[in-house]
Amino acid sequence: MRKSLLKSSNLFFIFFIVISIQSCKVYDTGYTSEADAVASARKVKVIALDGKTYKFKKLIIEEGQLIGIAKPQSKEANTLPSEKFVDSEGHNLEKVSIKRETVKEINLYDKKKSTSRTIWLVAGLTLGIVLIAAATVTTVAVVSGV
Repeated sequence: MRKSLLKSSNLFFIFFIVISIQSCKVYDTGYTSEADAVASARKVKVIALDGKTYKFKKLIIEEGQLIGIAKPQSKEANTLPSEKFVDSEGHNLEKVSIKRETVKEINLYDKKKSTSRTIWLVAGLTLGIVLIAAATVTTVAVVSGV
């Protein structure tokens, strides 16, 4: 019984670690100018006037047009006008046209905040799982009379 309990605790732990690491992307809350977003070449979140949010690998200006670089088959590539291209590293990507007059806000990806949030989340999950496992093992030992 104890081995199966430990195995399920380990699987539970691994599952939450994987989920938590994938979901921690933090963007700056302050408005970033279009020029700064293009110059940074970082991931960005574009909030449209209608409240929809679009995330891009980076923004570029091409022939005076604002373009968001997105993954193929992403929400952004499927919703907005786009064209496929292959970057210099051989990745298949999409150039998504963004109408400047529809942009309400541009937020830059903040790697430092994302990393620290991930670390705190993993530490919290680890502590929680250890406390639950310790309480469960203690309960099993008391009930079984060990």
